[in-house]
Amino acid sequence: MPDFSTVQIKTPEISDGLGLYVHIPFCFSKCNYCDFNTYAGIENQFTSITNALVSELNYWGEVLQRPKINTVFLGGGTPSYLPDKQKTLIFETINSKFNLDNDVEITMECNPDDITPSRLDQWVSLGLNRLSLGVQSFDETILQSIDRRHTGEDALKAIECSKNSGVDNINIDLMFGLPNQELSDWAKTIKLALETNVSHLSIYGLQLEKGTPLEASVLTGKISTPGDESMADMYETVCKLLKNTNYKQYEISNWSLEGKQCKHNLLYWENKSYIGCGPGASSYVNGVRFTNIKSPKGYVKAIKKTKPNGSDIFHSEAIFELEPQTVPIAVLETMMLGLRLNEGISDNQFRKRLGTSMFTVFEKEIRELVESGLITKNDRCLKLTRRGQLLANEVISKFVV
Repeated sequence: MPDFSTVQIKTPEISDGLGLYVHIPFCFSKCNYCDFNTYAGIENQFTSITNALVSELNYWGEVLQRPKINTVFLGGGTPSYLPDKQKTLIFETINSKFNLDNDVEITMECNPDDITPSRLDQWVSLGLNRLSLGVQSFDETILQSIDRRHTGEDALKAIECSKNSGVDNINIDLMFGLPNQELSDWAKTIKLALETNVSHLSIYGLQLEKGTPLEASVLTGKISTPGDESMADMYETVCKLLKNTNYKQYEISNWSLEGKQCKHNLLYWENKSYIGCGPGASSYVNGVRFTNIKSPKGYVKAIKKTKPNGSDIFHSEAIFELEPQTVPIAVLETMMLGLRLNEGISDNQFRKRLGTSMFTVFEKEIRELVESGLITKNDRCLKLTRRGQLLANEVISKFVV
């Protein structure tokens, strides 16, 4: 059993700056693999949800006394699908209610076929300096099998258009393990992505999420997806094809050009504080994790009733679940998030958050993982091996109490 007797949780300081996540729950259509808190066919709520987002942003700006913001991330959903009139209102509120760092990273997730030169110009004028394009694949057949509404050609045009807009920080999301995807198809996708020379690649293996249409199709035999061995081969292919390029892996699923790592996601992995606004959005402030009501209509109603209440920053009626940090959870999160990074987790980082050595807390577990070839131990730092990256869930389970 881990030894928690010397652990003392240290809370990140808000004065160091926060991340700000804004959840835009709208989609033109929903992909068959998606289980995120997103909705198609609720365009009649564009205005009400935007107004609620503005109110929630105002609330946090006031109760945290215009805090410093290091990163802003508009995710969803499909933020690019929200009309620009509403997006402008959101951006203006962020700029007026928060103290944006001079080097703030402002990202928006986009569907490739929402990209046009005029829209990009407007987004850039609002402060956007990073785009994340949900490409997933350049293969028409595969895109159709997961209900994506863009084509491979749309994706390539969107990338080129984004570059021409002056945005020099562009991520593309890619997925492997998709229906009927062969290893050769996947290799072509990676090679084509390399030719685009975007600054960042986020590459994920498909997870068959419970209750999704894709899971139902796989369970009934209508669609087949690659097995675990094929998935491992696809991940290895990514690592091999990117190894001798300008892209450096810095996290299990993320590669970037020099200096183009996603600051917002690093904030999560480094256990720093962030505010999440919108239905279902999660936050981590003052050592407390909390989540908003998921229902868009329920969220709007709750925000209408929310007023600042002195020093009680958790007074928002939209908060659905509060989870104060316990020692086992704080220790697990620190190990789980830190090990996702290629640089691993150092004993110094662990001490800064938990006041003791990870080698004291997890002496037996670390020894077993090193002996199993799943992690390496160098200079008081732990890192996943390549095998450990493939079996990351097994590694993390060792730190669960």
